[in-house]
Amino acid sequence: MNRLGSFYGKMKLIAILLIGITFTCNAQDTCKPMKASDFPKKDLPPAGFSKDKLKAKLSKDYYYGIGVPVDYVNARYLAFKELQDSTSETIGGPAILMMLYANGYGVKKNFDISLRLACANIWSAPAELEYRTAHLKRLKQYNIDTVFSICDDITSGMMSGVCEDLNTTIQEWGRQRMLDSVTVNWPAKDTAALSKLNKVAEVFFDTRVNNEIDLSGTMRSAFQSAEQNALEKDFLNEIVKAGAHSFPTSSDKDFAMADSMLNVTYKQIMEKKVGPYDWGTVTKEGIKTTERKWIVYKEAWVKFGKVVCPGISESSIQTFFTKQRTDELKDFLQ
Repeated sequence: MNRLGSFYGKMKLIAILLIGITFTCNAQDTCKPMKASDFPKKDLPPAGFSKDKLKAKLSKDYYYGIGVPVDYVNARYLAFKELQDSTSETIGGPAILMMLYANGYGVKKNFDISLRLACANIWSAPAELEYRTAHLKRLKQYNIDTVFSICDDITSGMMSGVCEDLNTTIQEWGRQRMLDSVTVNWPAKDTAALSKLNKVAEVFFDTRVNNEIDLSGTMRSAFQSAEQNALEKDFLNEIVKAGAHSFPTSSDKDFAMADSMLNVTYKQIMEKKVGPYDWGTVTKEGIKTTERKWIVYKEAWVKFGKVVCPGISESSIQTFFTKQRTDELKDFLQ
């Protein structure tokens, strides 16, 4: 089950929460900052606990399984340390404890504790504070069995970016585990070829994210993270296909047609009269820069294919990535 709420579904959730009575965090609430001594003693870390003995040092790593298996006990112990140390992590001790108690992960479910943390220990934009406390109160009132996340009720551009970055990190680790399982028996020459392709892919992805995504709004970080995540997800799927020799088959004629369509699309973009608000921060020069990096990326895939999957024709690989690039560019003609 995915424990990370999607901020893209925020408005739907808010609508549900505001049916009936609207709850807010006000003077009648117990909104005093929580200290470790305010929690049940049995939930606190044992006297000999030291984070130095753990592989991961952050509570969110154990809560979400980032680089380590999910472990709600160690997540809780580290969260208490972070609560005491006033960690600067946006999703740090107070947020992790809020979710642990709201969901009953490794502790007895306690919405009162979660509410106090939400009100006083966790930074929130005003609307986020209202929606988050309303959410928790409704879960408590109606005993709703659902997974609660700090990313469920966000309204600010800052937290949108934080949550999207977190989502990207979680998915990156999932992809890495999948990649490791796919390449575990690859010969050295194949893993060396993959390493070279990875380096080229990183450059292209970084160039696209910084040059072909509108960065003018407060949610620019979230949009960048979402695009980076999509690119890396597709990349993994393509590596899996190549390793399994299951790439779509295309002929020389297919590639010629795909290449012609790409050239037409690119020319239309370069000739398009662009208004000040059409593409935001994206410029034709930025698209040109990205296109040059993409050409290197496509050629790197051809070299990779000759080593790892020589049975797949060069035309098949070039056609696949040329069509993919054309789809990316078509967005600028809408």
